[in-house]
Amino acid sequence: MTGDYSEAEESLRQSLAALGNNETIHSLFAEVLTLTGRSREALQVLKPFVAEQIASVQVLVQFGNILTLHGRRSEAEFYYLRAISYYDRGLVFEAGDIAFVGVACRELERFHDANNLFREAARLDPENLEIHQLWGDLFIDKYNKAEARRSYEEILKQNKNYVPALVGMAIIEGGHAAHILLDSALEINPRSVPALVARAILLSEDEHHDEAVHLLERALQINPESIEAMAILAAIAFLKDDIKTFQQLEKQVAELSPGNGEFYTRIAEICGRSYRFDKAVEMARIAVELNDRLWSGHTTLGMNLLRKGDELKAKYHLEEGFRGDPFNVRAMNLLQVLEVLDGYETRTTEHFVVRLHPSETNVLWPYLKPLLEESWNTLTAKYEFIPQGPILIELFSEYEDFAVRTSGLPNIGHLLGVCFGSVITLGSPKGHTPPGTINWQEVVWHEFTHVITLQMTKNNIPRWLSEGISVFEEKNGRPEWGRYQEIKLIKAVQDNRIIGLNDLNGSFSRARSLEDLDFAYYQSSLLVEFIVERYGFEKLKKVIHSFADQVDIGDVFLEVFAVPLEQVEKQFISWVNHRVEMLDVDVDQAVADIHGWFSSHSSGKSPMASEEQKNALIEALFQLVTTSPRNFYAHFQLGLVFYADDNLVGALDHLTIASELLPNYSSIPNPRQILAAIYEELGDTKALIRELEALIQVKPYAYDACLKLARAAQSGGNYDRVADYLEKAISLNPYDQGVHRLLAAAAMEQLDYGTAIREYTVLLALDDTDPALANTNLAEAFLLHGQKAEAKRYALAALEIAPMFERAQDILLSAVDP
Repeated sequence: MTGDYSEAEESLRQSLAALGNNETIHSLFAEVLTLTGRSREALQVLKPFVAEQIASVQVLVQFGNILTLHGRRSEAEFYYLRAISYYDRGLVFEAGDIAFVGVACRELERFHDANNLFREAARLDPENLEIHQLWGDLFIDKYNKAEARRSYEEILKQNKNYVPALVGMAIIEGGHAAHILLDSALEINPRSVPALVARAILLSEDEHHDEAVHLLERALQINPESIEAMAILAAIAFLKDDIKTFQQLEKQVAELSPGNGEFYTRIAEICGRSYRFDKAVEMARIAVELNDRLWSGHTTLGMNLLRKGDELKAKYHLEEGFRGDPFNVRAMNLLQVLEVLDGYETRTTEHFVVRLHPSETNVLWPYLKPLLEESWNTLTAKYEFIPQGPILIELFSEYEDFAVRTSGLPNIGHLLGVCFGSVITLGSPKGHTPPGTINWQEVVWHEFTHVITLQMTKNNIPRWLSEGISVFEEKNGRPEWGRYQEIKLIKAVQDNRIIGLNDLNGSFSRARSLEDLDFAYYQSSLLVEFIVERYGFEKLKKVIHSFADQVDIGDVFLEVFAVPLEQVEKQFISWVNHRVEMLDVDVDQAVADIHGWFSSHSSGKSPMASEEQKNALIEALFQLVTTSPRNFYAHFQLGLVFYADDNLVGALDHLTIASELLPNYSSIPNPRQILAAIYEELGDTKALIRELEALIQVKPYAYDACLKLARAAQSGGNYDRVADYLEKAISLNPYDQGVHRLLAAAAMEQLDYGTAIREYTVLLALDDTDPALANTNLAEAFLLHGQKAEAKRYALAALEIAPMFERAQDILLSAVDP
């Protein structure tokens, strides 16, 4: 448990000297030898016992596992089958032995039998932690995290210090939680090779390769035969193009374990996680060439081919993987998603191939098509780079399908889109909750920016830089796009929590909350903004291009900016501090607590709990604005209190100050939201429009603001403004029929028949309440646009539904040439 293998070995040697031919002690001794990289000695220790007619199940399986490690698979099968035969003949009674029969079945790919045996063993001896561990490990291998979690949690309920369960839970959890679990595991057993390897994998994913290598070297000092440690070490070398180190490790594994395809599969998995899909495919191909029955290798190869957009070859390997191992959840999920995609429609442009659900094609494609070509033209010109295409985009109507297509598993958190370089996967806007709070067109622009930066760098770009550029380009795509988190920035500066450049990648993977993750995106974009402002956009492009080769970020910054990375970091922090100073806003936490108290007790114009409470709060807030006149929360709360009390003059004063202090504040409630409500109540249309214009920038309110502004513009007869506001509304929620009707009607009034045709086409796809009317409206728009054939087509469609519909009859007559 504590990893003191020397002491364990000495104790076992003494026991062997005293007890002689004791099989259990010899088995434990062989286990210690195997854990410390002396498996050949372990074979010799066990050999006399497996030669016996009645060797124990555990020793037979242990012997088979060591033979498997040495690439002697066919010999190992003999011992696995012997162990299973004991069970089949009714000679196995103990729970621990039944579990080892399960291990034998697992090694022989009899996964269903293995699962049943682990279940039987756990039922017989629910307090045997090793049984639960073996069962959980089986589920981990099959990517069945829910069942694996259940097994590990059962162990930790009985013994919170059981290291293998802590490591298993870390693999399931990932991110910050994984590091905490591994801290505990390594505190208990600092020589746990699985824990050291798991920590190294996390570090390598954050590009802390030196730290990862150090841990892996420690692991190999403990167990020089750890294939897993050598595989991760080889993966890091392969990713860094360190061919010499890679080949040395390759040779070591080949000598120890000839034909070991798992070694290459593991490298492929790490390469895939690092977005190096070409390298992942290369390694996975070697794995299945070495062993065409390596089902995990086929699945890994299929998954990475999918990420490259080669769905035909991907399907073949996924089917192979699933055929041999129908318990692999990831293979099963991906094959199901490919079946879903078979029912999708395909649309193309000059540079894109887009697959959409039939129910969404006519709703989204009219807006998506021009947006994609605009993003291509804008960003390829700006970055002076033409990506290899066409770019495949798959937009899934069900979020779970998007998640599975992206990762093979149904739960990927709060992601809206993912780019693999030449493939983009997206969730449908109808999955955004609540509707209208996320700009789906902004997400598309963000993901295509990744296409540019990933392909410019051959997928080598650090995550923070790629995400930072994509967020930076959001603001450049449309005035209303972009992210603003001034309060979090102010607090980060106050608390000295600006993330260092070397830790920025980790701030994504180790985020403790969605707020932390959002701030990682925001700070990354600020760093890009700083680089452009301080050094110029051309320098940013040079930084991006530098990562096309395998280089260290410190070397890149020194070459491009002529100063060390540490100096750039200091400059950035100084720039951020200056930005916060220019904001000159007090967001004292004590006042934030009052803000939270009020919000939880009052909503809208609901009265305070008592007059006494209200007066006490007003007095406290007045004291705060007196001592700190630029305290955002104090002014905001005073405005809310006055608004709830119908003191509109007082509310206007303090809400206006609050909105001027932080114009981009986007939380709920919001100063501009209340100001707009007040001006609407007062009938001050000009002021109302001013506040609504500002709210367009604030995503939780942008949709409603667009609709109100469109109606105001319509009243003023300004069609261009009506169209602009409604187009913005559609970019937030493309499914609102009322918006499309309003835009179609306005377009018809202005003789803008092209827009009217687009909107009536969308309505035809959305509106199933009156299809005759929808077809007739579209027919009329085509007729007025001079497209008589199309007008005739839709008029006939309307008349098939409602043969006596006179308006459709008139359009049909007008569409037919005399």
